[in-house]
Amino acid sequence: MAEEVIYKKTYHRFFQRVWSGAKTCEIRKNMEPVKIGTQIILVETSEKTGEETGRRLSVEVTDIVTPNEMSDLFDIDDLTVMSIRVNSRRDDV
Repeated sequence: MAEEVIYKKTYHRFFQRVWSGAKTCEIRKNMEPVKIGTQIILVETSEKTGEETGRRLSVEVTDIVTPNEMSDLFDIDDLTVMSIRVNSRRDDV
């Protein structure tokens, strides 16, 4: 059975940092369940217009910090913190 792929819109300022390799994590609110190995397609989106730019990144979740693991540090039940690794880039701009 094929692994489900999750698509997430990502503003340019965050997307560019993943694209360049400077950012290797994602923090998402109310994220659908993910596990190590989950494939996520980050879709670059303009903050001004909300339109997709055409650039996409395929990333793989390599580690997860769950809300339960952070409960003694923060009151943030709906955040998911993921380490990610870029698998491929698509630049259709």
